[in-house]
Amino acid sequence: MLIYYQNVNRIRTKTKDLFLNVLNSHYDIVCLTETNLNNSVFDGELFDTRYNVVRRDRYESSSHKSEGGGVLVALKKSLRFIRQISWDSEVEDLWISVLPDSVGTKVINICLCYLPPDLPLECINTFYTNLQNIVTRFRDTEEFLCIGDLNTPGIHWLKSSNSNIMIPSTPKGHKAELLCETLSLCNLDQFNNIPNSDGKFLDLVIYSANCIQVFEAEPLTREDRHHPPIVADIDFEQVRTNTFKSKRQKRLNFWKSNFSKICTDLSLVDWVNVLSLENVDDITDAFYRELWSIIKKYTPLTRDETNKYPVWYSPALKRCLNEKMKYFRRFKKFKNPRDYDSFTSSSL
Repeated sequence: MLIYYQNVNRIRTKTKDLFLNVLNSHYDIVCLTETNLNNSVFDGELFDTRYNVVRRDRYESSSHKSEGGGVLVALKKSLRFIRQISWDSEVEDLWISVLPDSVGTKVINICLCYLPPDLPLECINTFYTNLQNIVTRFRDTEEFLCIGDLNTPGIHWLKSSNSNIMIPSTPKGHKAELLCETLSLCNLDQFNNIPNSDGKFLDLVIYSANCIQVFEAEPLTREDRHHPPIVADIDFEQVRTNTFKSKRQKRLNFWKSNFSKICTDLSLVDWVNVLSLENVDDITDAFYRELWSIIKKYTPLTRDETNKYPVWYSPALKRCLNEKMKYFRRFKKFKNPRDYDSFTSSSL
């Protein structure tokens, strides 16, 4: 998946150049910061019909300035995503969850952000606290990409000798310390290795896995020397997880347990003798050993059914997915645009 990023430093007067350059590009996702857009500019003036556009213009945030700022994400219509409005902080950030095409691939949560250089420290602290809370809540099962202009020049970045990771060195100032603290707490790494004309790294690419590479890119609009445009390439083959992998393992079938015999055997246990140990941990272990030995004695084993869906998928959701894919298969076979319309207009 190719993700283009650029701080465009106001594009309200450069919409035609952006539109024409996007027509000649093949990026899956385009992320732009400091867009300076408002209601007078329509999404169709910026991107062609291949993209869905999500914006958070400055007036939608709590910034005290009415001009400048703003963030935008454009996603290819082939990508399924959820706009996570409840995850947005009070500053200029925009959260999107890109959903996997198949079971076994993790969700990638993207946070596009713009932190102005004059942003009060209290607001910066609020942003990083919100980021930490979200990442730590879902870090074990989902991936996170934070990309944008974090305006933290007080960090010297050193490239790791055996990976693409950029290592922070000698952070100066509270903003730099907050960023380093977030990377450490959330187990995230920074991957942008392309400095600006001053040798600084204002635009960062922070990711939760090591399956990403960052390259310099041709600008989609006039380049700001302080913000060189970049492309982040995420290898989806390495973003797979075995969390949903079905395994035909045997498990206890409690529907067929003989509860009357279980109760009878439990009443015959000499609990005073079993629980006569001194250490409370040993007593707890002894209790559960006795309990499980009786339950397993009168509970048969059954083999799990193979299932390509996660266990929490309801029958109704499975039917919706199957119906959606039915139209997709028909479109692939007969090329009938009505089948594609039915596929794309599905509620999933």
